[in-house]
Amino acid sequence: MGYNQILGKWGEELAIDYMISQGYEIVASNYRAKCGEVDIVAAQGDTIVFCEVKTRTSLRYGTPASSITREKRNHIMGVAQSFLRDGEWEDFSPRFDIIEIYRFEEIAINHMIDAYQLED
Repeated sequence: MGYNQILGKWGEELAIDYMISQGYEIVASNYRAKCGEVDIVAAQGDTIVFCEVKTRTSLRYGTPASSITREKRNHIMGVAQSFLRDGEWEDFSPRFDIIEIYRFEEIAINHMIDAYQLED
């Protein structure tokens, strides 16, 4: 496993711990469907949250969220629709979040709630 994969996995684990501390129930991590993958699926109240986690050690290539392109958002939305077709979650409202993890001298978490919409 390369450095970026190790860093990404570390960031996802930190994001899961953060979400649990904020009262979310983690439903799945690294959920895969034919059209793609989403890092975290969590429930909070009557909302099902599809969360992409991006970890950075510098801003050389921009903010973590800036790396989530329209194409990536479309893949995540496709995964969400596949997940919701399961039926167990049909009464839940979907929401799309981004968690940015900054690993500089100090570690910081930026949770972008409702970062984009299904119709984007």
